[in-house]
Amino acid sequence: GVQVSNLRDGAFKNAKIQNGFIIISINGNSVTTVEEAKKLLKESDGLIQLRGIYPDGNAIYGYPLRLDNDSSSDDGGGN
Repeated sequence: GVQVSNLRDGAFKNAKIQNGFIIISINGNSVTTVEEAKKLLKESDGLIQLRGIYPDGNAIYGYPLRLDNDSSSDDGGGN
């Protein structure tokens, strides 16, 4: 999975996702690297489904969130 950190205002924060959340899948596709997560998010538009866990929890959480993909990747990317 990929751990969420340094949340800024945007879709993740609006969906009430918290720092530390570990994304295990995006739209049913397993996520194991940051690059994989970025690719899936970039390819997605509209409503997506994240599933994951928090480090101290035993439950799997699902978060629906809406991406417009004009600003869903606000970390710069660079490649």
